[in-house]
Amino acid sequence: MAGPVQKAYIEPVEGSKSKVEFMFNPSKYRVSRSISWQPGSQKGVDVPEMEFVRGEGRTLSLELFVDTYEDGGSVQDFVKKLEALTEVDPANEKSDKKRRPPQVKFGWGAQPPLFKAVIKNLSVTYTLFHPDGRPARATVGIDLQEVKDALGAQNPTSGGEPGRHSHVVLPGETLDLIAYQELGDSRHWRHIAEVNGLDNPFAIKPGQSLIVTPVG
Repeated sequence: MAGPVQKAYIEPVEGSKSKVEFMFNPSKYRVSRSISWQPGSQKGVDVPEMEFVRGEGRTLSLELFVDTYEDGGSVQDFVKKLEALTEVDPANEKSDKKRRPPQVKFGWGAQPPLFKAVIKNLSVTYTLFHPDGRPARATVGIDLQEVKDALGAQNPTSGGEPGRHSHVVLPGETLDLIAYQELGDSRHWRHIAEVNGLDNPFAIKPGQSLIVTPVG
């Protein structure tokens, strides 16, 4: 059963675009992750060993219900604010002269943002209209794709050490996958195990918080 309506937002973390706020009371939302593996080059075997390629980051999928019928407004006004976050922002131009849409974060109620992301997909289905043809109700689907720099408060034990942060373990994650995602090399799983005092690196659990520090 869905809880009480809480205000949520999608906010750009760079550039000149504006924060978009909305009321949100889902019965569920989905966080998924793809992990790339490929068969090894062994010949003459029935089941080849699988070689880890890379993690693909998390995807947060939301479904919003927007209704402006009672107040006489158009739901397109809200949709245009979201569309602005998918459009190229000249303020994001980098030294290579390439421009792109902004990176964003999603927050809801007291829940902190899960990660920094880009809007990978935005779809709108209009389901009710005013007599003059203006859309008054819509279902909006949004897919947010995680980007490299994870969000989250700095670990209080870090003492301000650059690059030190926490990683919350998701279902299906292994220490070598986390090492590849966070440190760029799956072999650095030993470093993460040592930093966190893990006697058994295979015993990590979803929801567990790990400290991640740069490899010296």
